[in-house]
Amino acid sequence: MRDREAFDLPRELREELQKPGLDKGDRGELICLVLLLIARDVAVQEKDSAAIEVLLFMEKLLATQWSPTVFDSKPARCRTNTKDQLPFSEVFAKSKIYFNHFVKVHDFKVIHRAFLWRLIARGAAVLCADNQGGINVLLPFLYLDDKLGRDNVSGIFIQVKNDGTFSSTPNLFLFDAMNPYFLGFFDMDEQKPVPIIRMVFALASSESCVKAVECAPLRTNPPRIVKSKGKERARPCPAYTTYDFWCAGTTAETFSVVRPGDEQVYSDLLKLCRLFPGVYEADTKIDSAKSARRNMNPGTAAHPDHWSKFSTGVTEPDRVDGVDFDCQDEAADDDVEMQMP
Repeated sequence: MRDREAFDLPRELREELQKPGLDKGDRGELICLVLLLIARDVAVQEKDSAAIEVLLFMEKLLATQWSPTVFDSKPARCRTNTKDQLPFSEVFAKSKIYFNHFVKVHDFKVIHRAFLWRLIARGAAVLCADNQGGINVLLPFLYLDDKLGRDNVSGIFIQVKNDGTFSSTPNLFLFDAMNPYFLGFFDMDEQKPVPIIRMVFALASSESCVKAVECAPLRTNPPRIVKSKGKERARPCPAYTTYDFWCAGTTAETFSVVRPGDEQVYSDLLKLCRLFPGVYEADTKIDSAKSARRNMNPGTAAHPDHWSKFSTGVTEPDRVDGVDFDCQDEAADDDVEMQMP
């Protein structure tokens, strides 16, 4: 897949995803994998080596204008107050990454470092199991040197959003959900946890940017309930060092691997991966046909046509960044007229 001119991956994928019976994912994970694979190929071609520096990979993934944002960033969380306050480029200067494909795992436990170093050996990165909380994609890499082993494994944790309510404003709770201890990446008694990288891809954002989350306000992680000698007790989460980045939009302004002429292709891919609401408008421009389709799916979405056959007075609220600012104008429950057969 190295020759991007001979094989245009996003365009070919768009053609394939229009065929029935293909699992497109729920959150845009497939588009995320495309971006990561192309960045890997570009870096490998430049380096002429299958194992590449993490810094080079990040440089090829994200648009050039964001390089200072990423490479000069300080950690969002630290194990110590002073020692870990180093810039991204210094902390990961010796880190190497090697992958050429993804495996879809079916067991939450596979994202433990005891398994991940073995996946590195076969050149595999991870598409996480269905319903795995907080994370969709994990790119394991070697942190300190080329030595392959459990204790040298770090990772790029990625959560993907194909929802326009996630825009250019970082939602810190999404990073908190990628807690390496609670996900099982680190053991709870890990003595020397290596720094990690966490990224959120807000692919459907109408705004394009890359933001580093630095020195985020301290937020208390819920304790983990553990059993010891038959008794349950709450155990606080150990400290860890992480560098967090919010990547908004699937455009050339955000991702270096998105060529300006391909932005519409990626927009189409995101729509194909969102079955609703596009399915109601597919292959027709007739409003009554769209309305009839929505009528057959009552109460399942905010559009008034999903409610009009059994309830009046429903209006679709305006939402900004997932927050409803129009609640005060909605009718009270007592004012809603029920239509009975």
